[in-house]
Amino acid sequence: MAIQFQKMCFTTPFLLNQCGVQPREPFQFSLNANPNSFSTMSPIKEIEMHFPINQTLSNSQVGKLVDLWANVFAADWNYKIALSTYLYLTQLPTIPTYESINPNTTAGSKLLKIWDDLVASKAAWQFHESQGFFIRKTK
Repeated sequence: MAIQFQKMCFTTPFLLNQCGVQPREPFQFSLNANPNSFSTMSPIKEIEMHFPINQTLSNSQVGKLVDLWANVFAADWNYKIALSTYLYLTQLPTIPTYESINPNTTAGSKLLKIWDDLVASKAAWQFHESQGFFIRKTK
């Protein structure tokens, strides 16, 4: 028997104002740590959420799920920026493994922390994904 899903779209203002989603990237523009950087992502304007048809979600439940998903989205973005910085500073010709990153440098220790955050946020979201929840950016 196939699981049936329902789909709902949510705009960022609704998520921020009605669902309690944290006002941060990826929903709002931010200059991250470096105001001269071009590394900012464009804000999400709308998302689409799929979830099991027999599931009813309150606004606060939607907000919690979206925050978990946004943590992965933002952590992945931060990882890409930190990795690019590390590669630039070390002049490595290939992507490093976790074990090969030098934790004794500022860029290395920052990349390791961001990598750990990415792994943790993915693990937190994966549980809900295994329960049939899926979110994607539409605008």
